Amino acid sequence: MTYRVSLFQDITISRITDKILPLVKEWQSRPLESVYAVVFMDVICYHVRSEGQIIKKAVYIAIGINMEGTREVLRMWIKENESAKFWLSVLNSLKNRGLEDILIACVDGLKQISWCNRGGISEDGDPAVHNPPDTQFDQVL
Repeated sequence: MTYRVSLFQDITISRITDKILPLVKEWQSRPLESVYAVVFMDVICYHVRSEGQIIKKAVYIAIGINMEGTREVLRMWIKENESAKFWLSVLNSLKNRGLEDILIACVDGLKQISWCNRGGISEDGDPAVHNPPDTQFDQVL
């Protein structure tokens, strides 16, 4: 499919943006289910053109599978760079929207998010990690 953006005038694009932005804000802050069976969290880095320069942007994404098996994008964030510490704010954001527990969290090599045997998200927004006796698990920083 070819998009003929050249057919749109700047004013038309502005009108479309003005109509879409409130819907995007509403989607970003919508309530989440309290429990998700699986949540995938990943970041993809892109090189984008901004003000005549090529810069790197990181797109963070959280995708959940609810208890009925339905997939949904929970949220996407765009940041200047990739940061493992940013994931803690992602978890906080999801908790503030109603998330209480993730049964399986799929993350790619983030040592800061090691949940092995955890029990939900704690009051401060960090995943609660329970260390079984005689076993050492990494906790969220």
